[in-house]
Amino acid sequence: MSQFLKIFYRLECLRLDYCIKRDLPGLWAQQLSFRSREQENIDIWNLWKDKSKILSSKQSTSFTSLSLTDKLINDPLPILEIFQHEFQIQELREIMESKTEAQKEDFRASLQKFLDENLGHQEQGDSQKQQMEIDKVENDQTNERPQYELSV
Repeated sequence: MSQFLKIFYRLECLRLDYCIKRDLPGLWAQQLSFRSREQENIDIWNLWKDKSKILSSKQSTSFTSLSLTDKLINDPLPILEIFQHEFQIQELREIMESKTEAQKEDFRASLQKFLDENLGHQEQGDSQKQQMEIDKVENDQTNERPQYELSV
């Protein structure tokens, strides 16, 4: 995983900590008992907090964290707390792709059932049976939702 992503994840952990402390003080108090007591790690987290105070703002977003990554590129990475985790982008992509394939199969089966039920009165031989294909449409814009093309 790149250093940039590791920094970003830790900044997001800080931002989330500020949100929890502000909006869910009871949960914040419970988390305190799980936090590291290792002084070196506490010092590193405090350094990061000093350099990223803007994250404590209610209006801060992940874009705010993103904008701060350059400030911390040369600083040591704090060790994540036991309840924090680095986001695994590749694993997410694999899960989403597998779900997409399963959803395409479910849709194909549902559509075939619909066609069979509604076109069932037309006697069709095996050679006339229609096949369905679902293909992903390649899109140059990465911020749009995936689009699919159905051909019967």
